[in-house]
Amino acid sequence: SGAVTSWAPSLVLRDINNAEVVYGLYLSDTTLYVWGNIRSIDGYSRMGVASLYTTPQPSGSYLTRWNPQSNSWLTGESPDVHISSFAMKGDSVFLGGNFVHFGFYKRIGLAIVSKSTGVVLPWSHNFTKAQTINDIFFHFPDPVQVNGLAVSGNTLYVGGAFDTVDTEERHNLAAFDLTKDTLSKWSPQASDVVNSMN
Repeated sequence: SGAVTSWAPSLVLRDINNAEVVYGLYLSDTTLYVWGNIRSIDGYSRMGVASLYTTPQPSGSYLTRWNPQSNSWLTGESPDVHISSFAMKGDSVFLGGNFVHFGFYKRIGLAIVSKSTGVVLPWSHNFTKAQTINDIFFHFPDPVQVNGLAVSGNTLYVGGAFDTVDTEERHNLAAFDLTKDTLSKWSPQASDVVNSMN
């Protein structure tokens, strides 16, 4: 009929420009994943990413218990860190953004968490960005950003704003072999920031 349904989780979102943004949605069976600059849903803390039931629960909330906690107050990092990209393969959920910590762990721009538990997995690679005039003169470094993720077979493709991965030159595009946990030789060297991948 095209009518609006009663499904209405209550999201609180905020970024450094006071904008309210949801970057994406992903439906897996009856669970809907949502990511952006989320701070809380239905009154419960959820930083950057959360999963929702597609039907209301007895508690009245749509929120599941899955809670990777993309930002921890103990790291001293801004609570406005956001998640801008998402992909899934099996029990692995890949999350990209502009963070340098994910929960209690150092993860620069990209983290993997368990779909079943939300636990941050040990998979970790070092993204860096070359110095710019902002770094040198104004001491405002441009952060690493992972804006796009795509999984094909056993390969994870990553797009965003970065210049090296694990000390190897990779301008804004990179790929990883998920079976070996290694950086792929695939290296197109994009000349500008990659904002999305399909």
